[in-house]
Amino acid sequence: MNPREDHPALPGVRSTLIGIAINVALALVKFASGVIGHSYALIADAIESLSDVVTSAVLLIGLRYAMRPPDEDHPYGHGKAEPLAATVVSLALFGAAVIIAIESIHEILTPHSTPHAFTLVVLALVVLIKEGLYRYVFDVSEVAQSTALKSDAWHHRADALTSAVAFLGISIALIGGPGWQAADDWAALAASAVIMFNAYLLLRPAVLELTDSSAPDARLRLQVREIAQGVPGVEALDKCYVRKMGFDFYVDLHVVVAREMPVWQGHEIAHLVKDALRAAQPRIADVLVHIEPTSAIVDRMLLEVNRRLNGGVTVLDLTGQVRAGAGADSLRNHMMEAFQHSSRYLLLNGENLSYADSASLGEMVYAYASIVRGGGIVKLLRPHPRLRQLLTLTNLDRVFEVFEDERAAVASFNSGNAARSQQAIDAFLRDG
Repeated sequence: MNPREDHPALPGVRSTLIGIAINVALALVKFASGVIGHSYALIADAIESLSDVVTSAVLLIGLRYAMRPPDEDHPYGHGKAEPLAATVVSLALFGAAVIIAIESIHEILTPHSTPHAFTLVVLALVVLIKEGLYRYVFDVSEVAQSTALKSDAWHHRADALTSAVAFLGISIALIGGPGWQAADDWAALAASAVIMFNAYLLLRPAVLELTDSSAPDARLRLQVREIAQGVPGVEALDKCYVRKMGFDFYVDLHVVVAREMPVWQGHEIAHLVKDALRAAQPRIADVLVHIEPTSAIVDRMLLEVNRRLNGGVTVLDLTGQVRAGAGADSLRNHMMEAFQHSSRYLLLNGENLSYADSASLGEMVYAYASIVRGGGIVKLLRPHPRLRQLLTLTNLDRVFEVFEDERAAVASFNSGNAARSQQAIDAFLRDG
């Protein structure tokens, strides 16, 4: 079977082919200019471009394989080929950096001529071309949400960086005159360190994706929760996991329904949730819905919320437990109601909470994002240890400001917080 014509990897295949063609041409020009102009930094740059050609070819093979539809041997598709290709590309980049470093040290210890001035023109053109190629491929990788394409983009950026550093080194050698011939070799050595660092930055997310450890864009998780919560019959959500496999996403969702609901109806709701998610986000390949029963009466007894004002700030005193079901729903609803009818400054006091689960965190984030987008501010006062742990594990501790003293918390609210809160939630939703 051939991949569908609208597969998100197709623009990546085109960008990779364009990158290969440009890298071949640039490698030849840089190598010839480096030999004629006595510049090892330029020769090192050519080696890096040649490594780009090889790794881009590997990437091309990986993308084409990842585009294959599921078959009997691969019921979940071939998407893992994409992060696997990204891993190979990153390791190759690291290897190229090691070679450049070794040769740079050799050249530093070996006397040689000062590079010719014309090599600066070549390097300037290379920087412009490679930076432009980086921006083009990076934009394609963002649309495709591809780790491998992002790695390829950073290959181009690394090439631009090495060329820029080589430009600086040759300029120093030419201006400094005799005794400064090795400046361009030192530049190549510095460039190798930059390449090694980028190789690590690219390798880490690829390995995480291969081991199902990397969470995709947090905006997708928030969208999944929002859509599932809107399906009739869904009382609340508990766990929500989204994993990326190549160009597709797989969702595992725990949906809470009324305890007295018949099995057939819970099964029907699960299908409605799955259909709603796949209709809203075509990149979601499958949704596994686990139905959990709850009792609205019991859950409402778990959480008590007392609203009071303190210096223009609405304080919500939370008592009891916040669990999946109406308890988590109640927390979100109280937050939204306080924002709409009381004050846009909201302080959640968790001092008297005896338990808080992941569902409470999910509903809190959902309400927080809505309130912040409406110009409000939300902060936490003495959160439950479990909630504090969840904030740390999910990196939400960089979003919520946490205080131990109510007076200090109330005094911290001001108009400038709104912009910072908006930036914090936007950064979290963007980066995950």
